[in-house]
Amino acid sequence: MNEQLQKMINDIREKLGLHQHEMKRYDFYREKNHLDETTYIFSMEWFPNGSEASDDGSNPAGTAVVDIDFHSGSVRRLIFVRGVNSADNSLYPTSSVKENVIEWIEEMTGLTFGRQFLIDRDEEKELRFEAAVDIFRYRLVGRSMFNSMMTVC
Repeated sequence: MNEQLQKMINDIREKLGLHQHEMKRYDFYREKNHLDETTYIFSMEWFPNGSEASDDGSNPAGTAVVDIDFHSGSVRRLIFVRGVNSADNSLYPTSSVKENVIEWIEEMTGLTFGRQFLIDRDEEKELRFEAAVDIFRYRLVGRSMFNSMMTVC
């Protein structure tokens, strides 16, 4: 694997606490943003140590699927399969305090709350976010659910 990719992999492992995970699959694809600019995405699937894909090819519970912007290194998507976060919990907001979750999302993504993402729904155990362009809602959504630890979908 080339040096730049290996650095990105190591950075994500540290940033997201994936020390008990092994990167099993990866892929590259491109997306167009709201300005019709092409961005390149590095997508990784981190399986919990000792686990394998099922016979139908689906990922085991606790797999972290991480998409990052190849050029900026910012996290674009983070999904824990079946809502099981088996990463280092100390690196994630553990309470439903909105401000803590918003700060964490800003740190991981480089986005600014109120300008580039907004709260779509605020419930006791779930915050749902959507993208925004200069405070105008844009129909891409994400959510955070709270149980004993935070799960980002």
